[in-house]
Amino acid sequence: MQTRHELLEAHTELTCAIRASEDWESSYKQAPKQLSKLIRKEAELQSAVNEYLLGLRDRVPQFVNWQEVELKPLQASQVPALSDQLWQNERQLLYAATSALLVELTAIGIEAGELIYSIPLGIGPLDQAVITAAGTQTAQLVKSVTKTTRGLIQTAIKQAILEGDDLTRTVERIQKLVANPVRAELIAQTESVTAYQSGLEHFASESGAVSSTWDALSGACQLCAPLDGMTLPIGEMFVLGNGATVSYPPGHPRCRCGRILNY
Repeated sequence: MQTRHELLEAHTELTCAIRASEDWESSYKQAPKQLSKLIRKEAELQSAVNEYLLGLRDRVPQFVNWQEVELKPLQASQVPALSDQLWQNERQLLYAATSALLVELTAIGIEAGELIYSIPLGIGPLDQAVITAAGTQTAQLVKSVTKTTRGLIQTAIKQAILEGDDLTRTVERIQKLVANPVRAELIAQTESVTAYQSGLEHFASESGAVSSTWDALSGACQLCAPLDGMTLPIGEMFVLGNGATVSYPPGHPRCRCGRILNY
């Protein structure tokens, strides 16, 4: 029988094969070694987040004040406040599970820039700027995931009350929502590209790039298609099709758009 570690390794290998077969914007392919690293770390990040969510699945019942869950509209007190120690512990667990991988992904983006534009800077994962950028992204990720988890718990309880679920069914409903493996996949695909592009942004600033051009995939979605070929000075915000602004790709969850630096 395979061990848990062996199963995770097999899942990571399968995920790498799937991601490598998908469409990536051409700028990623200009640094094939770094693209392979990006895909590998994305698969590892998906595995790490999935393992965190599986642990959360077992812990999540303690987030609910079950004495107040009755056949009535959900009250805010039924889920602990964001400052509650339980939520603080969850933030720490998720931070520990993802921070090192986001540091590596940020460094991969810098490596790709050095190779594509033939400008060696010698910036690695131990550089303070890399650690700071990845730390900021990790903190934002943890905040977003925690907020989503809280909302999922509330949604599950509301549905349970409306449908007259008993305690066992209510717990199962909550666990199914918060530990959905699709959630881990979405987080990994989005955050890995964000970290890579964050590294490329740092490379652009340090190497003297004056602007970057958004390069969308063929048949891009309505959010990214209007940006294809748009060039803006480094540091300026791109405006997506829905009016939201981003400094660089991804423009949305699972986005594979890239950009070209201009000197």
